[in-house]
Amino acid sequence: MLGCRPTNYLSNISIKTSYYWGVFFVCRKELKILFETIVELIIKHARNIYPSVSIAQFILESGLKPDSGSLSKLADAPNYNLFGIKTHDGYKGKVAVFNTQEDDGTGKLYTIKAKFRAYDSHEDSVIHHEAMFDTEFSKTYYAYVLSAKSAREQAGYLEGTYATDTRYEEKLIELIDKYNLEKYDTNFRKGEGVMSKALKAIEWFESKKGKVTYSMDYRNGPNSYDCSSSVYSALIYAGILPRNTWLGNTETLYALEGKLLIPISRSEIRKGDLFVSGVKGQSLGSGGHTGMVYSPTQIIHCNYYDNGITITQIDGRSGTPLHFYRIKDSGSSADYKTIAPTTYECTIDSLRVHSDTIGTASVVDTLKKGDTKIIDRIYTANGYEWASYISYKGDRRYFPVKTTDGKRVFAQVASTQTKLPDKPAATISQETGKAKVLDDDYDLVINGVEWKLVRK
Repeated sequence: MLGCRPTNYLSNISIKTSYYWGVFFVCRKELKILFETIVELIIKHARNIYPSVSIAQFILESGLKPDSGSLSKLADAPNYNLFGIKTHDGYKGKVAVFNTQEDDGTGKLYTIKAKFRAYDSHEDSVIHHEAMFDTEFSKTYYAYVLSAKSAREQAGYLEGTYATDTRYEEKLIELIDKYNLEKYDTNFRKGEGVMSKALKAIEWFESKKGKVTYSMDYRNGPNSYDCSSSVYSALIYAGILPRNTWLGNTETLYALEGKLLIPISRSEIRKGDLFVSGVKGQSLGSGGHTGMVYSPTQIIHCNYYDNGITITQIDGRSGTPLHFYRIKDSGSSADYKTIAPTTYECTIDSLRVHSDTIGTASVVDTLKKGDTKIIDRIYTANGYEWASYISYKGDRRYFPVKTTDGKRVFAQVASTQTKLPDKPAATISQETGKAKVLDDDYDLVINGVEWKLVRK
C-alpha cells in the first residue's frame, strides 16, 4: 500500500478501494482526482470570489492539498463542508459539531465547540460559499472584497471580515503562491461566471454522447456532426458564440486564436478548455481534429473512430500537432467602471431590467417608481448609461439610468457609501422582536458565522 493513505469514502467520484485491516486506503492518485473535482466545482460556480482565493480557502479549511493531505471530518462525507462555515443558533438545517480554534484578535488562539453547517454534497458547499456574497447587505459589508482588482487584494480584505484569523491573508497568499493557483483565474470575470459557460459547452457534449453519429456530409445536426461542427454547436449552446454563427472548421477555430481562444500549455489544461490539432493552414478534412478537454488526461469529442461523441484519452486520439486553448472572457463587451456600492432609485413609473446591455437582451425584471437597487458597476453601451448589480440568483443584471446625451433620465443616485472602515466590526447584533426575514436562508457571513438580515 505504498503511497496510499487512510481516508473516509470519497462520495463525489467513483473510485476503487482496497480493504485492509478494517481501513479503507485510497491512493494519492484518487485523492488528486478528488482535489481536481472540487477545483472544477469552484471554477464552475465562481462569480464574486477569484477561483484562486476560493481554492486557497478550501485547502486551508479542508486539509486536502494538490500533493498531500486528506479531507477533514468536516469536509468529508457526510458533512461536505469545505470552507468551515458555521451556523447561527436559529439555523434549522443539518449541523455538524466540532471543536475549533478562534483568534482573539491578537494572534492568540482559543478552542470552542462550534456548530458547522452540513451539506448534501461538495457542490452544495461550493454554491453556498459563493452565494454568501450575493446579498444586498454583503455588497456593502464586503464592498472591498467584491471590488478587489486582484486575487491578492481580495485575500487581504477577507481577513477581519470573513475570518478572525489575524494571519488569514498571509496563509491564503502563501497557498496561492505555493500551488500557482492564479492560473485558475484566467477566465474569471467577477459577476459573469465565464468558466461556467465553458462547462456548459461540456454539458452539450455530454447530452449528445451516445445519441449522435459522426458525419462530414450531414454535419449540422441534430442527429450527426463532425468534430468541428460539434465544437461550434457546443459553444453556441453555452452562449459563448452567437446563435447565428456558422458551424466552422479547424481553420476557422485557429483564426479565433488570440480573440476568443487563448493559447495555453498542456500542463495548464483543465475541463472546459479546447483543443485543435493539425498544421495551421492544412488542417481541413482528415488533416485536423478538435474537441474539448474533459480532464487533464481526457478529451470529449465527436470522432470517426467511435462514430459519435465519446470520452477518450488525449494521447493517441487527438491528432498532431496539438494546440490547447482557454476560452477568453465572454461576458458583456460593453465598457464599464466599478464604483463603490451605490443605491439607485427608479424615477419613472416602470423601468425594465435586462440580462445584458445589448439590444436583444431579455427583460428579466421591472422596477417601479421608488424602487431601489444597490449597484456596483456603470456600463456605457448602445446610447445609454446602465447601472448593474448581481441578483440573488447570482446573475448580473442591467437597467438604463439615462441616455448618454442626458436628455432622458430613468433613475438617480439615492445614497452613496462613500467611506467604509478598513476593518469592519467583527460582530453585529441580531435584531430582536417581530421580524421578517428578507430571504429564506442567510444574508451574510461574518467571521464564518451565518447571520440573518431582518427588518422589523
